[in-house]
Amino acid sequence: MREPDGILCWFPTRGGGRWYLTIDRFRELRSIYGDRGTPSWIRAELVKAKAWLEANPKRRKTNRGMDRFIIGWIGKAAGQRIEQQALAIRVRGRAEPVNIGDILNRQ
Repeated sequence: MREPDGILCWFPTRGGGRWYLTIDRFRELRSIYGDRGTPSWIRAELVKAKAWLEANPKRRKTNRGMDRFIIGWIGKAAGQRIEQQALAIRVRGRAEPVNIGDILNRQ
């Protein structure tokens, strides 16, 4: 089977199929989550999501459900990243309350 043009990567789906993440969709993800992570961080999360799907074949998504899965995966990881940054600020002994806007605007 020939892969479509403009593909960044693919993910295994239920029934042995493949779901393709296009370069355009990756750019959309960068625009959605770019304030919370670099493009390399987003790519690393995509690698983790693919590894999870490969390790859990019974929990793979359908082609139709893959976009929601990817959005959810990156959104959850972005939330964890913000929590880790806030914890690092508290550990360094910062006395004033953490402004979540400061954390979201860091690059």
